Amino acid sequence: MKNNKNWHQEHTETLSFGSRIADSVANGMGSWRFIIIQTILVFLWMGLNIIGYSYHWDVYPFILEIPDKQLPLDRMK
Repeated sequence: MKNNKNWHQEHTETLSFGSRIADSVANGMGSWRFIIIQTILVFLWMGLNIIGYSYHWDVYPFILEIPDKQLPLDRMK
């Protein structure tokens, strides 16, 4: 009986669970669908930050982190 598997099928069978998950994530993040959706979300986020900056409801526009709330307490000590 001849083995009808190509090298890719044989390699895929030897991958660990973690390697298969990593390959799935890499395949999804490299797709055009992901790139387009991510680009749209970034432009929406930028638009909201521009609106927030002009109406002064966003104290730290274009910053993804929450400011350190411990800073005022540290200055008091």
